[in-house]
This record gives sequence, structure tokens and C-alpha cells, in this order.
Amino acid sequence: MVNGNAWRASADSKRRGGNEFRLLPVLTCERLRNGHPARAISFFSVLAALLLAPAAHAQTPFVGPRASGMAGASVAVADDGTALWTNPAGLARDPRTDLDLFGGAVATDRGNFRELAGALSGLDLPSIAGDPAAVLDVVSDLARLAQPGVGVVGSGTAGLVFGWNGLALGIGDTAYAGVYPNVDLVHILPDDIARNETSVRSAGLEAREARLGLSHAFFQRFLLIGVTLRYVMGKTYYLNQSVFDIDFGNPISAARNALKQNAQETDRFTMDAGAMVNLLGKLRVAIVSTSITEPSFSVKQDPSNPELAGAPESLKLPRTLRAGAAFEPIGALTIAVDGDLVRTATLVPGGKSQQISTGVELRLPLFAIRAGAFRDVAAPDPHWAYSAGFGLGLPQLSVNGSIVLSTYHGLSLSSANQRDLGGAVDARFRF
Repeated sequence: MVNGNAWRASADSKRRGGNEFRLLPVLTCERLRNGHPARAISFFSVLAALLLAPAAHAQTPFVGPRASGMAGASVAVADDGTALWTNPAGLARDPRTDLDLFGGAVATDRGNFRELAGALSGLDLPSIAGDPAAVLDVVSDLARLAQPGVGVVGSGTAGLVFGWNGLALGIGDTAYAGVYPNVDLVHILPDDIARNETSVRSAGLEAREARLGLSHAFFQRFLLIGVTLRYVMGKTYYLNQSVFDIDFGNPISAARNALKQNAQETDRFTMDAGAMVNLLGKLRVAIVSTSITEPSFSVKQDPSNPELAGAPESLKLPRTLRAGAAFEPIGALTIAVDGDLVRTATLVPGGKSQQISTGVELRLPLFAIRAGAFRDVAAPDPHWAYSAGFGLGLPQLSVNGSIVLSTYHGLSLSSANQRDLGGAVDARFRF
């Protein structure tokens, strides 16, 4: 708000979703007026936008190319080794002996984070000090960067599972990553922009696990109930670095880079539990809760290390509660829908996620074709992303693959232009 020749704004020193707020100095219009009255007004407008800055959100991993190809709709669908991650009740759906090897990941760039941060990366701040026009451009980018939910989030899972009827034993690795800005609201005037300390914080949680799944069918397979016991060797990562010094890649690379620095290890136990009901042989409804105890893992601390500035004391495996349904109008066609029943806490302070997924699968004698769409309704910029998958099934071996992408920049597979990017592959051996 402009009042005479002066404009004053202040904010108590506090934290909102990972962005530190400190007392703003008095700003006078005279310092930005020389030849730039319109820019001065815009300066105050974008500065006000800096006060809205909660954290980025994370997302639920898609486990294996079947789930990935159906955009995550898997709670009432999985009947192979991936059920050890998605819904252990599904382990008793198909009496079998098999070995599954799978892996995949998905990442999302929200609020054009990479574009905005990339414009600031490598910027020589001293060279623009004293130039109100150039400073205004920088502050405008900072304002957009600080909008709610701007950042990159990612998750991925890889595993090896041996299954026999309703019993499964697996080892795997599930990772969550979040990359989000921490905007300096003090050093934004032409004479002190060179001291701006805007940074990017990367947090990662990697869960290397041994899993034991048990599932049992009741009332002639009308009801299936399953549990997964999990021993988690958790490893956290954290890095705080200046936004002006980072080289930003695609969403997958940004999420992967969050799983590299300042590792800290902690071991924990947790469990998953799920149930599935078969209705008339055509419809299945299911529910599952994962990471029920919501175990926490310590984060490395060192007040003297600037790379660890702002590091949380711990990160948690998110507890989820998810329901789904699968309808089979004919034996070769499955239509599925999943949804999180609650907004799930994420590893980013204040971040929430709540996804809905829908997918279809058509099974032919040797092939399977899948497609789907998902949306995170708790995200700051909810949008639909899409998936497609293909499978080849032989008597003793099946292989599958899938891709995930958005249409924000069209259907190009160029990673530099995608808001959502991911994929998965697997191989399954039946005995």
C-alpha cells in the first residue's frame, strides 16, 4: 500500500512452509522513482506476493508399470508381487508361484519452478545492483517462485519379490524427494540485492526395506485380508544451497539430486494392512493403509554447516489411507479408480497430498494395453497427468513398461518441457 511518499511493510520473523520471514525494512518510493514510477508500483505489487509462500507437496509412488500405466489405480487391481507395496490383500487373489522385478519413478514440476529458478541461476547479482529495472525483474521472479506449492516433487519404488499363494517376501527401495525455495525477503532493494540469500532446499527420504506379506481369503474369496511387515533401513538427505548457484535439469534429475547430500541413517519397523471384497465376480472394492506407525527418520544436524541450514529434525514415511474399486464388465477389460481418503502428510513441512487415479486395462491373448489419468487435488495447481502402458505376456514370462506425462507443453516426450514425467518397467517369472 502506498501512503504519501513512503510505503511500509513488515512481517514477524516466522516460517511458513519452509520460507523464512524476517522483519522487512521501510521502503520509500523515492528510492525507486527515478524514471520508473510504473515499475515502482509493480515492485510493491510483486513484493506483496512474497508473503504467500507455503511448501511444495509430494505424491504417492506408482509401484510397477501396471500401476503406473493405470495412473496409480492399483488398490483393487494388484494381484502380483507389487501388491506387497500397494495392497497386501491382493496377494491371495491369484494362487501362484512367481518372481517379480520392477522399478519406476515419477516427478512433477509445480508452478514452473525450474523455469523461474533457472532464470535466477547463474545471475551475477553485483552487476545489477543499483539498477531498479533489473532488480524489479529479479524480484518479480522471486515473487512467482515464492507462490504456494512451487517446487519439484518426486517418488519412486524398485523391488524384487518372491510370491507363493498368499505369501510374499520382498526387498526394495522407496524414495521420496522434495525441492522447494526459501526466499530472502530482506535483500531486495537495488542497493543490497547483491546480498540476497534466496536458496533452494532439497529433502529426500530413502527407505530400503525387507518386506513380508501375508494374505488370506475368506468365504470362498469373497473377502481378502492382508498385512505387510516392514523392516526399514531409512536414509535421509538434505541440502540448502543458493538458487544462484544451481544448474536445474528435468523434474526427474531434480528429484534424484535431492537424494544425494548429507545422508543420515535410521532403522525402523512399520506395517501396511489392506482388505478387498469381491462382489458377483465383476466388482472389487478395496482399502489399504500404508506406513501405519508413520515412522520418523533423523536428519543430519550441524549449525556450522550452511548446507544444513533450515534442516528439520526428522522426516516421516507418510501414512496413507487409500480406497479403490475395479470393475470387469468382461473378462479381458478392467476399469479402476483409486483415491486417497485423507490428505497425507509429506516430508515437506506443511505439505499435503491427496490423489485420485483412474485407469483401464485391456488384456489380449499375448498383450496388455493400459491407460490412465491422475490428479492431486491438494496440490497448489491441480492438473491432470496421463499415463500409458504396454505388456507382453508369455506362459512363464511377462514384461511391462509404462510412461507418465502431462500435456502442459503438448505431448512431446522432451523432458525439458514436461510438468509431469515418469515411467516404470518390470519382468515377472511364473513357475
